[in-house]
Amino acid sequence: VNINSTSTITYGANANQSVGAENYGNLVISGNGTKSLVNSGSLIIAGNLTISSASTTFNTSSNPNEIDIFGNIDNDGTWNPTQNILMSGTSSQQISGNIPITFTCVLRIENNSGTVSLFNQDVDIDGEFDIDPSAVFDPDVNNVSLSSDLQNDGTLTAGTVNSTFTFDGITSINGAGSHNFQNVAISNTLTAPSSTMNITGDWTNSGTFNRNDGTVRFVGTGIYSHWKHDYSKVCGWYF
Repeated sequence: VNINSTSTITYGANANQSVGAENYGNLVISGNGTKSLVNSGSLIIAGNLTISSASTTFNTSSNPNEIDIFGNIDNDGTWNPTQNILMSGTSSQQISGNIPITFTCVLRIENNSGTVSLFNQDVDIDGEFDIDPSAVFDPDVNNVSLSSDLQNDGTLTAGTVNSTFTFDGITSINGAGSHNFQNVAISNTLTAPSSTMNITGDWTNSGTFNRNDGTVRFVGTGIYSHWKHDYSKVCGWYF
């Protein structure tokens, strides 16, 4: 099927529908019921993916192939992808919407021409979170929960004052990128990079933190709150 890269295809029946794994321009998932991606083929979206209402479920679990998105994601329904999701645009991209997305496999930021940011959208990443070289991810005011590893070879920006990065699994931060956080919360186990983590806001540790011979640098200008950490057992903390 040849679909123009600037076109919009809508699956909008008030019933269950099958969604073809094709090269789309803009893809809109709407209407009541569950829209299920077919179990073979590759879904590539040159424009935006929109899941338009709370009554809409986009079920992609039967297809193991990665989903490649070059535009924005706007989720106001239910979508918890079980395959790798690639953000591959050539200009800035946003993940937005009123209902949080759980990425149960890998979320990979490939875009090396613009920032990928969150807008009015918290995300939960159960798989690995990858930021490629020259790619930039900005949570803005939003929250990220990560249960697996962070492979950062690009730039992770700190976001703004309300943004918290929660490590709720067994996580290692790897890669040669720039590791910047606003607020950090550790509820399970976090192993730091062997380089530097920059913290602008608060550090809350109710789990286990392994410094890994790296440096944690607090770079903000306000008053910090540092909970439940025995500083006598580590070195490389700078305020």
